[in-house]
Amino acid sequence: MEAARLALDAAYRPNLEFPPPVGDPKHILDFLRYHVRPCVKSKHRNYAVSSAVRAIDSASINPTSQSWTLRMEDAGELLTGLKQSRHLEGLEWWYRVLWIHYGGLDPVVRSRLDEIATNGDDGVDLKRCRTAVEKEIERVKELDRTAAIGALEDAYNRLTSFVDHWEKVRDDR
Repeated sequence: MEAARLALDAAYRPNLEFPPPVGDPKHILDFLRYHVRPCVKSKHRNYAVSSAVRAIDSASINPTSQSWTLRMEDAGELLTGLKQSRHLEGLEWWYRVLWIHYGGLDPVVRSRLDEIATNGDDGVDLKRCRTAVEKEIERVKELDRTAAIGALEDAYNRLTSFVDHWEKVRDDR
């Protein structure tokens, strides 16, 4: 894993103008899954997670719309790992991806997302997530994919409800 971490770190540095293409992200997702496991002790965990997220992010102008982001055995496993790693950059990216694909998630992962949003204890900006869902709705409408819009609007409405809830809680304090 050390060689993979060094290769990813070199290939996907922050603000790199022309990152190499990812192709099939299976190995990058395996790498990411490995580094977010709580039993893995590494002083370079944050760099490893950052590099993997940047690699996945570079795969598209709009990486959150890529269907392969959910080609995992268990999306909830990675969400849990990112949450436990407390690596905010990776967690925010993955959280936005999961919200955009909310309609395609299994009920367990959906309820975990709802719980995280309700508790608000993960440090992720729900407004940014909602903005990402909004952008995806606009993109899907331009492509005239009517079937996908309903699931996206459901995620958007749910996020709006959570954002309104948190703004009310803050105002009541």
